[in-house]
Amino acid sequence: MDDNDFKLAILALKRWGAEEWLVLKILACKSCSAEEEALRVALVNSISNDLEKIFSNTRNRQEFMTMKNDNAYFKGRSPLNTISDGSLSSLEECAKRIKFISVL
Repeated sequence: MDDNDFKLAILALKRWGAEEWLVLKILACKSCSAEEEALRVALVNSISNDLEKIFSNTRNRQEFMTMKNDNAYFKGRSPLNTISDGSLSSLEECAKRIKFISVL
């Protein structure tokens, strides 16, 4: 994993309102292998890139992750709240849902 990719993922999470402890929980869980950490970083950066495709407005890109979402997957939670459980499956599913929106 490239240090720059890790830094970009940290910056994205902080722009979305994640505090330091949450950034670590999402990117570097205690039981994560190096491969899983690299995947987590790639997923966060993918979400960030997809939000850039979806929203031309910087504010919308930053605030989307904290906005409540009423679709069946998010169930009224924000995407950031959803991935704050720290599980890889939540991060993967969130990235998949946002990717889907970006290709519409």
